[in-house]
Amino acid sequence: EYVLRLDNYDGADIASVCLEANLTEEAYTIYHKYELWDEAIGVLIDHAKDFRRAEDFAHKINKPEVWSRLGVAMLKGGVVYDGVACLMRAKDPNEYLLAIEAAKEHGEERDWGIT
Repeated sequence: EYVLRLDNYDGADIASVCLEANLTEEAYTIYHKYELWDEAIGVLIDHAKDFRRAEDFAHKINKPEVWSRLGVAMLKGGVVYDGVACLMRAKDPNEYLLAIEAAKEHGEERDWGIT
């Protein structure tokens, strides 16, 4: 709550200090307050390790760069179906090789509706 009341500071600098001190919620809150979407979802993915919360955030913000970052993280984490769905929402074809490799390594027929 205190972080939300602060003004007139460089949010990115303060948030990075928070991350160094393992204050992930505070860092996320600061990034969110300053609309640094890529950094905010990065905290949820890289530090909090919370894909569900990151997905909720992506739905709320609905920016291609957020969906793309989440999709890449999911594919790298072996969550193939949802990762591909995120990249499709982002309309980001740049990571197609990662999607193919993740599908080969982690994908299952049930992920794609194949019987």
